[in-house]
Amino acid sequence: MGLFQWAVKISNPGERRREEKVNHSVDTDAVMSVIPAKRLKKIGIEPSPFPIDLEVMDSCRISRWVGYVIFQVEGKSALRPVVFGEIRDRATLGADVLQATGLWVEPKKERLIVPEAEA
Repeated sequence: MGLFQWAVKISNPGERRREEKVNHSVDTDAVMSVIPAKRLKKIGIEPSPFPIDLEVMDSCRISRWVGYVIFQVEGKSALRPVVFGEIRDRATLGADVLQATGLWVEPKKERLIVPEAEA
C-alpha cells in the first residue's frame, strides 16, 4: 500500500501529560510503528534493555530498541510497542496501531477513518 502522512499524538504511559504530536507515514505493510528516538526520549520513554531484530522491506535485518507509548489517533487510544527510530528511519504508523484502535485506511482519499458501526 502507498504511504500518506497523518498526525498522531503520542504520550508517556507513566506520565500522560508528557506528550508529543508526530507526523507519521501510514504504512499497513509495517507491523510496528517507528518514532525517532529523540522524540521518544523527549517525553521520557525508555528503550528496552536490549534491541530486537526486525526485517525491513528489502528483507534486510536491522536491530532497534523498543519501548511503549500511548498512541492517540482520531479520538482512539492504544498502548503499543514502538521502535526507537534512528536518523534514516521514517516515522511510521504501523498496522498494529491501526488494528488496536480499530481505524481503517481509506487509500484513495489517503485518510484514516472510524468504521461507521463505531462512529
